Amino acid sequence: MASNLGGFFEALSVEIEGKRRKALHQRLYDELRDAVLSGRLVKGSRIPSSRVFADTIGISRNTVNVAVQRLCAEGFLVARHGSGTFVTDAVAATRSRRSTAPTEPLRRADLPIAPRRVANLAYASAALDNLRHMYDSDPRPFRIAVPELSDFPWVAWRRIVSRALRRIPQRAHGAGDPAGLHQLRAVVAEYLGAHRGISCGPEQVVITAGSQQAIDLVVRVTTSPGDLVWMEDPGYIGATGSFRCAGLRLRSMPVDEDGLRLPSRSVGKAPRLIYCTPSSQMPLGVPLAYARREALVSFAEEASSWILEDDYDGEYRYDTRPLPTLFGLSRSARVIYMGTFSKTMFPGLRIGYLVLPHTLVEPIVAMKFVSSWQSATLEQYSLADFIDTGEFARHVRRCRKLYAARAEEIYVAGQKWLPPSHRLLRPRSGLSAILAAPADEDHEHVIQSARAAGIELSPLSMFAVGRAVQPGYVLGFAAFDARAIRKAMPVLGGILAASRSGRGDREIARVEPVQAAARGRERR
Repeated sequence: MASNLGGFFEALSVEIEGKRRKALHQRLYDELRDAVLSGRLVKGSRIPSSRVFADTIGISRNTVNVAVQRLCAEGFLVARHGSGTFVTDAVAATRSRRSTAPTEPLRRADLPIAPRRVANLAYASAALDNLRHMYDSDPRPFRIAVPELSDFPWVAWRRIVSRALRRIPQRAHGAGDPAGLHQLRAVVAEYLGAHRGISCGPEQVVITAGSQQAIDLVVRVTTSPGDLVWMEDPGYIGATGSFRCAGLRLRSMPVDEDGLRLPSRSVGKAPRLIYCTPSSQMPLGVPLAYARREALVSFAEEASSWILEDDYDGEYRYDTRPLPTLFGLSRSARVIYMGTFSKTMFPGLRIGYLVLPHTLVEPIVAMKFVSSWQSATLEQYSLADFIDTGEFARHVRRCRKLYAARAEEIYVAGQKWLPPSHRLLRPRSGLSAILAAPADEDHEHVIQSARAAGIELSPLSMFAVGRAVQPGYVLGFAAFDARAIRKAMPVLGGILAASRSGRGDREIARVEPVQAAARGRERR
């Protein structure tokens, strides 16, 4: 018996003193489970009694019992009255089947998922790879899609959240209306009427988990696989991904200085859905001219097409007042209006909304119910109070002034430091600027060189839908003050000049990091 027990304990390596973040019974459970699965404890192996186990390795019998009882409940061990506790046959059989399974890689056809849908997701996966670095690092110039978070009224927001926690009735923490909290829908409708010229009732507003869920809901309800969708090119990658993953056919529509260009002649089959960003075209930032707005709405009414109007940052115009919405121009309820608080508040809030024609309210709410049921309760109560007290409107006014100054700052810095081969366009709206680049430039190399120097560039090509877009980069400026912009722009200018001079990788790599280069120029 002693030799058998010795062999049993040799198969274990429980670290009594280590891994203190785990309870001792959890450590013992982990080790026994691993010994069974790895084959160190074979089928039929007898587990010592709790007394012998505890005395041998110097722990309490209760600790042993907790671990062994859990392993019995999960089927790794079986307790036989009068005989003892043993490793089960079922686990050994499972391990045996695994060891004889083929080791060659699975083909796509062998995957237990729909191959066509997986293929459609390739676009979204590629876009995600381009954005993954944003999830675990602080923003560096010139990261896109990032508002100024340090200027947000966090003190007021914490006070409002704390007040909401005290005031929310307990029943509100249960199941909620898929359309969203009525108080929030009411203040959103009131705000849009006062600031965006949209006449709607709370019953037309549906709260979503940001703009991405809003797009997904509209696609699910208004389209079928194979339907035709028109969208701007370049355009928002989140929309492109949703349309492609849904099996829709995309027709890319060119964009010029007046926004989306409609075809001048017969276009064949009419689209089921037209997606656009008329207030500030994503990513070029140009507004859709008023005449084209009228023409687009008229076309949709005649063709019985839906328009999905994404007003993701329509609050931020720097040369004129915010432009009228397509929703307000529509006379036959063919426009679906979409907004988000990710740019006006902060992205982590994950609250957006749809303003729907009455005919779409019931099916969209039903789809929201079966896909995610409801939005988070506390955040909805807090946001409703934030808007109702006027804090939201005051914050937007402050940000509009702040971003206008930064838009001018990045343009002036670009004029001063960028080489003649590159042209930075003056931002008229939104949170980013467009940097036009030569077609023969090695854009990927420039992006990597900039990143090594502490600068983030997003290629304009990542927003392409179906045609080659103009070469260039998108530069976010909203999250960076004048000092950060003035430090980064000379470094970027040096990288771009080196890429054009033919001095090669070594010369580009010698460009100083942002902080060091800026400090040197300040001293001079």
